[in-house]
Amino acid sequence: MQILWLFKMRLMSKIITDKEVRKLFEKHEVALITGSFDVLHLGHLRFFSQVKSQIKKNIKLLVIILSDQEIKRRKGSQRPIFTQNERAEALSYIEMIDYILEWKMNWEDLRDFVKEMKPHYLAVVSGDPGIENKREIIKSYGGKLIEVNKVDNFSSSDIIEKLGL
Repeated sequence: MQILWLFKMRLMSKIITDKEVRKLFEKHEVALITGSFDVLHLGHLRFFSQVKSQIKKNIKLLVIILSDQEIKRRKGSQRPIFTQNERAEALSYIEMIDYILEWKMNWEDLRDFVKEMKPHYLAVVSGDPGIENKREIIKSYGGKLIEVNKVDNFSSSDIIEKLGL
């Protein structure tokens, strides 16, 4: 029982606070991914894997997940399916992700946060509707955009629609 508790504590320590994320940026090079990750699927896992394969081992992969309110605002009143805490915990079980931050503010504030923190890498999936904005932000301070081709047609929204939710 104690081993299971220690394992869960290790995973949950991946979920960091605003204060801890600032220390992360001070001490390490960071590759950043932002998103909803409402219904976790194979497309997400392939995306994380491709990003991780394009960065050096010492670079930390940080995933910022949008708040429930922001997802509702962007995707409709029936979303998210899973709460931000549930999504963060699910992501914490993915070994290739180093840290997770539960974003509490809106998308516009996240854009300002990225400008302030200046991650070395910002990863996106091709076809991301905000890709040009993200490209402009990352290049404004000399960072690198990692654009991963969407290999398969996985989509949380499509999965939710198929399930009739």
